[in-house]
Amino acid sequence: MIDTAFVLTLGYIGGDSKRGAELNGEALIIQTLKQSGLVNEVTRINYDALHYNIGNIGEYLIEQCSLAKPDVIIFNPSGLYNLDPPRYAMDIITNKLGMKTVMVRGDSVGEVSKRFTDSWMPFVSNVMFFDATLKTIKYNRHPKAIQSLITAGQSSYFYKKDTPKDIDVCFIGNLRMPKREEYIQYLQLHGINVYIRGGQGPTDKIIPWEEYTDILNRSKISLNFCLNGCGDSQMKGRVTETMACNTLLIEDEGTETSRFFDEGIDFVMAHNKEDMLDKVKYYLEHDREREQIAASGHRKITELYTARNAWGYTFEEMGFAMNMREWSFEEDDSYQWFCNKMGALKR
Repeated sequence: MIDTAFVLTLGYIGGDSKRGAELNGEALIIQTLKQSGLVNEVTRINYDALHYNIGNIGEYLIEQCSLAKPDVIIFNPSGLYNLDPPRYAMDIITNKLGMKTVMVRGDSVGEVSKRFTDSWMPFVSNVMFFDATLKTIKYNRHPKAIQSLITAGQSSYFYKKDTPKDIDVCFIGNLRMPKREEYIQYLQLHGINVYIRGGQGPTDKIIPWEEYTDILNRSKISLNFCLNGCGDSQMKGRVTETMACNTLLIEDEGTETSRFFDEGIDFVMAHNKEDMLDKVKYYLEHDREREQIAASGHRKITELYTARNAWGYTFEEMGFAMNMREWSFEEDDSYQWFCNKMGALKR
């Protein structure tokens, strides 16, 4: 059991108070930590708000960590160099004060992002990746890298049981990534009503987190597209968030989701836009089959890819003595299953 954790994250989207509260840190880190039951006290530090209030936050963070002596400091960087905690502060906290620090990284592919990640490696104890691309999995050969899929641990934060499924198909996100607009327009031209909202780009209309989860819960089918802005296949957070809401996931052809879930059992893969249209039509017309696949994905999220397993694995990889296996039972050894799944990615 870990007594105290500091979570350093943005308070606002892009560090801009006019864009509203940044909830990824809340949902991805803080809520999953609380769900895990592995940390007694979680303290959130919004470093953008601190920056605007006191300017250079480096000395403040060093002082607070020296006084509070948290067991672990979890850092969710924004890539905004004027707002992120300075490297010298994290260097002192990690390498001079000897505290355990872990940087959480998602969407971490592409040369610019790789340089950013590599630049932080000397100043933190570990880097935990949750975006599950082939490129970041290769980081696991680095002694500081951990792949733990904490996105799946958000299930109880997302799921609203007994919500009526009154939306046929939804897509939540911006349309500027590869395939998205092309495929969705093709569905619409062939009579599929796709409910489109959101995205977190500079020109997107940000929707509140509560509305996002409400749409996913109300949808019979949620679409996902595997390619990110760099053209790499990636298991988006949308995958686990859809499954958490007991909604059928249909996504374009990719490799990452099938590393964690079984195609045709937990989700449905479409090999091209014509295949996506056929499968959307089929599963809208066959309720029982759609619900069975959605339920299978939901069970895997809630019983295997849990917040407890994800954070327990992360903390043990960081060197904490969590004794997680002592909590497992022979008939329900989900933690060992999770360790085997994450460990397989290293090979």
